[in-house]
Amino acid sequence: RDQVARINALAHRERAAALEPRGRFGTRSGERIEVGDRVATRRNDPHADVANRETWTVRRADRKGVVLRGQVDGRVVGRRVSWDYAREHLELAYATTTYGVQGETVSVAHVAVGTHTSASSAYVGMTRGRDRNVAHLVAESVEEARNQWVRVFGRDRADLGPAHAAQRAAEDIERFGPRARQGATAGLH
Repeated sequence: RDQVARINALAHRERAAALEPRGRFGTRSGERIEVGDRVATRRNDPHADVANRETWTVRRADRKGVVLRGQVDGRVVGRRVSWDYAREHLELAYATTTYGVQGETVSVAHVAVGTHTSASSAYVGMTRGRDRNVAHLVAESVEEARNQWVRVFGRDRADLGPAHAAQRAAEDIERFGPRARQGATAGLH
C-alpha cells in the first residue's frame, strides 16, 4: 500500500503540473485530490450509491460535495458524495494493489514487481489488461530481470492446486510425523 500511495501521489503531481489545478481538496489521510483525478471510493454508502473499491473521475467539487463519474455495470453514471465522505473515504486510484484489481479489466495493465511480489499477485496483475500487460522490474540486465521474474513464481507455491497440496502434506507427515520420530530415536541407540 505504501508503494501504491507513492505512485498515486506522483501521478497526481504530474497531472497537476500539466494542468491548471481546480477544485482541489484534501483527505483525512493527507492526499490532495482535485477535479479530473482518478479516485476510488473506499466505503459502501447506500445514500450516495457508491461501493468500496469502485473507481471514478472527479468531475466537480462544490458546496454540496464532490461529483464523481464512472462505470457501474457497464454504464457511465454520475454520483455525488458528501464532503464528509470525500474527506474520509476517497483516495487516489491511479495505482492500486493486486487485491484492489481482482475482477477488474483495463485496456493496459502495468505491474510493479518487487522483492516481495508473490506468484499470485503477479498472476492477478498480469491478467488484468485486455490489450496489453506490462511487468516493470528494476534490474541491471535482461538476464537479471528474467531471473527475478522466475523467482517471483517460485516464492508462493500455494496456488498449485489440491493434488500438489496433498503431496506436500504427505511428504511433511513422512518427514515430521510419528514414524519420523521413531526413526530418529532408533538411530540414537
